[in-house]
Amino acid sequence: MKRLATLLIALLLSSPGAAFAAESVQIQSAQVKGGSLTLDVSTPGGPLLDREAFHVTVNDLPVEELVARPIGGRAGASGAVLLVDVSGSMKGRPMSDAIGAVQIFLDGLQAEDEVALVTFADDVRVVSDYTADHEAVAEAVADLRPAGETALYDGLLAALELAEDRPQQQRNVIVLSDGGDTASRAGLSSVLNGVAVEEAAIYAVALKSDEYSPATLARVADVSGGRILETSDSAKLVALFQDLVGMLASRYELRFEHPDPEALLAEIDVEVDSSSGSVTGSRSFVLGQPGGVGEAARSPRDLTALISLLVLVFASGFALIGAFMGEVGKRRSSPAQRVAWYETGSSGEPLSEDLINAAILQRAKDLATSLASRAGYLERIEREVDAAGMRWRAGEIIVASFLIGMAGAFLGWVLMGWILGLAVGILGTVAPTLTVKYKAGARRREFRKQLSDVLLVMSGALRAGYSLQQAIQAVGDDARPPASEEFRRTMAEVRLGASLDDALNALSHRIGIVDFEWTV
Repeated sequence: MKRLATLLIALLLSSPGAAFAAESVQIQSAQVKGGSLTLDVSTPGGPLLDREAFHVTVNDLPVEELVARPIGGRAGASGAVLLVDVSGSMKGRPMSDAIGAVQIFLDGLQAEDEVALVTFADDVRVVSDYTADHEAVAEAVADLRPAGETALYDGLLAALELAEDRPQQQRNVIVLSDGGDTASRAGLSSVLNGVAVEEAAIYAVALKSDEYSPATLARVADVSGGRILETSDSAKLVALFQDLVGMLASRYELRFEHPDPEALLAEIDVEVDSSSGSVTGSRSFVLGQPGGVGEAARSPRDLTALISLLVLVFASGFALIGAFMGEVGKRRSSPAQRVAWYETGSSGEPLSEDLINAAILQRAKDLATSLASRAGYLERIEREVDAAGMRWRAGEIIVASFLIGMAGAFLGWVLMGWILGLAVGILGTVAPTLTVKYKAGARRREFRKQLSDVLLVMSGALRAGYSLQQAIQAVGDDARPPASEEFRRTMAEVRLGASLDDALNALSHRIGIVDFEWTV
């Protein structure tokens, strides 16, 4: 078990998705035109690059000749929408540092570059449309006052709408936020659809806080071809915004003969020899008909990642269930199911429809039970289920854990990426087990509170001349749950042929309270 846990931790730490802010080439868009393929790419910044610095492959086919043209400057003014979080969590130093950082960003732009300003809190406000008057935007930023909740998704949609009709080099959104969405009417799926339609690049500057949700911003930035820059110190915002100035100035249009013109799906890899070394970037596009703009697509590598994610979720969840339940060497043979039926006074034969429905999941439950038995903690799961007073069996708990975990992993992967998918999947896998343990713990605590009253009832019955079995029956009849339920079950086991000692020992083992074990 320890080896498995160590392996899972190593896989998570070595995962390439752990460093969102690492420098790389970002492929913003791809377009087929007259047999040529045109890419819009961003590089980490630095001196102006020529075509010799770019190395491109499409579906693993190398591009021999290409034309590289810088976007912005002589090629046309660059620009961006500044989307600033003015919610209440930004009060104080975070807001003042953010204002200073945005003003430094504005000072670093070229005179012809155009920017717009949008803020979001409870509501979204377009403070300024695209303008080259950087001083006016700086004055508007200086007047920002934080208050309210965080409508992040609504703000992103407003910024995307503002960038809709701008030239490609101006369809950038720079969002500064310190928390997750708490007030939007729109959802994340609407934002992701908007990014695909508008072909805007999202550059997220994330100020870590208690409400910070990295997966959301990372997902949006990744899908758009942008980046996420993170810091927990608002004083470092200035440096991050200075980096953003370089990113806007380091965009290039690459045009070349399409090496695989018959393919609808293009897996594009770009390597750039920059002043800081070699950097790379990859992205898949569904190119469609010539003249059409490629839409970002999930590549086969994404499907491989999904399969790996589901396997990792199941392995992690099963390991955690083992950690929660502990390891026991043998499976017990207990008449628990027959006792539960006998205890509730059920009668008659089961309906044929019930038998058919039960058979559908029986193989899955048998497999889960066998797996838990081999892993060595089936008995502990059954004991906790019994202590919780639930009618479920261990195999059913494990099957439910598997199904919830897989569903959570898939939904998390689709909506937020594989990191959130992994987290949601593992949480879903262990949720049924945690529920059982919580219910068992609560029931044990209640039994412990009733123990003194139970012993008084039994001692009174014995002094009155009743037998021990009659005293136990009196507790089952007169006490409150869970004591009444447990003692009725004990008497049911005795009626089924168990000795009184064995039935009481089973009760003691099931409840797991030291004082009661000593009494028995």
